[in-house]
Amino acid sequence: MRYPLAILLLASPLAGEDLPPPADGWAHTTKLGVFFQNTASSKADTSRDPSIAGTSDSLSYKLSGEATVVWKQDKDRVEQRIEAYFGEIQNDEQDGWRENSDRLFYSATYERSLAKPQFLYGNGTVESSFTGPDPDHAAFDPTTAKLSSGYGHRYENLLPERDALVWRAGVYARKRWRHDAPDDEVEVLFGPEWYARYEREQTADIRYFVQYDGYSEFNDLGHLTNTVEAGLSVKVVRLLTIEFKVRGYYEARPKDAAGSDEGFDEWSLREEALIGLLWRTGTL
Repeated sequence: MRYPLAILLLASPLAGEDLPPPADGWAHTTKLGVFFQNTASSKADTSRDPSIAGTSDSLSYKLSGEATVVWKQDKDRVEQRIEAYFGEIQNDEQDGWRENSDRLFYSATYERSLAKPQFLYGNGTVESSFTGPDPDHAAFDPTTAKLSSGYGHRYENLLPERDALVWRAGVYARKRWRHDAPDDEVEVLFGPEWYARYEREQTADIRYFVQYDGYSEFNDLGHLTNTVEAGLSVKVVRLLTIEFKVRGYYEARPKDAAGSDEGFDEWSLREEALIGLLWRTGTL
């Protein structure tokens, strides 16, 4: 119960006050939520994705915070996005509360427009969790950082009311930190990456997205990692919102992995149905 306190303070009624309008070239959106969550999973006990690993089929609570800031001027565009999720379930009296949702994510992307819809990009991401797996529960363990650059296309307002389709392909450098990981799992990796995302605001009360993120390694192109996410958000009344989310993860077995290593060559899945209070503000 330690980590949600900051999010609860932000989600207080004071956080609902109107913010000043953004400066020229700037746009933003902020979402803070408190939800009851029904979670289902598949292969979570062996998943190599930190946000899926350890998930239990359960009814629990979840706190969420998301913020996106975009700056655009002429041919330049910078987008920063941060996400924080934390949830717990109540076990028996001996175990007490146990984490069931735990994710920290930050991404910064710079785009330089060419002839529309083309652009060149540079991206940096950091992904972690508040506490690590059993038995140590080390803070921010594991943590993964990635730098990448390449070429992409952006399409906006293809359908009413508002939508955007982005795809990009490039090369990356990736580093993972985990306190008990063997050396081959924490060395710096280099390889190609692919990314695509479609998001749409169908009406003022209905929004949805689907996203794919994949990458490989130059010295082991068969070691493919794929992450697929999708979500639907429906506002019932002013603050009451229903959301559905799914995250799937698949990592092919690397050539130097031992045959006994688990979590490779299989899809792991996390599905969530949430109902609760969602406060949203911004100009995006």
